[in-house]
Amino acid sequence: MPRYYFDLYAGGRAIRDDRGTELPNLKQAGEEAIGVLIDYAQTSCPSVTFEGSVTVRDAEGRKLMTTDMLLRSERH
Repeated sequence: MPRYYFDLYAGGRAIRDDRGTELPNLKQAGEEAIGVLIDYAQTSCPSVTFEGSVTVRDAEGRKLMTTDMLLRSERH
């Protein structure tokens, strides 16, 4: 099963994934990237706006996909 690496960029920080996760295909890696962004936004978003991205790499370090997220909440 291929190993995918999920590098997170958010709030001016870059967090490189050195462990990776084994998943059956790139579709599931894309779903995992979305989950990484949601989890990070929920636990570390100090304001009502969150912007971040996850780059998915393969074991050779090739970039396979990037997933971006913008979450904005405002009261009316």
